[in-house]
Amino acid sequence: MNEFNQPVDLAIANLKRYALFAELLEHYLCKQNVLPSHLSERIFVEPATISHWRKNKRLPDNLGIVHQVCVALALSPPERENLVVGWCNSRMVRDLIPYLEEATKTGDGAQALKIVKSIIGHTRTNSLRSQENL
Repeated sequence: MNEFNQPVDLAIANLKRYALFAELLEHYLCKQNVLPSHLSERIFVEPATISHWRKNKRLPDNLGIVHQVCVALALSPPERENLVVGWCNSRMVRDLIPYLEEATKTGDGAQALKIVKSIIGHTRTNSLRSQENL
């Protein structure tokens, strides 16, 4: 690891651990006392799909599926908002990783990291406001 890239490499490692949607899904499954297998039946996906979401290996493909999850779990409007925001944030963070990796290859890692920190800071502020309803 190049010493110059250490902050970028650390940021990439931290982004890979970001799991807001997975954490919220797990929270709502427990709160609503719904088994993952029952959720998969209610929204017509394979049980393995729910497992991937819970382990932060994948995200639902679109917000329509997230809406189906919200309905299946009978989430309140603030809970629905939290899950939607969690999905949006998780998707955005997932997409920032290749941006940082490519910028590092071209020597633009420090500038890219500055941009990512700005995005994350803005998103974190909005996310915290949304999570006040948990």
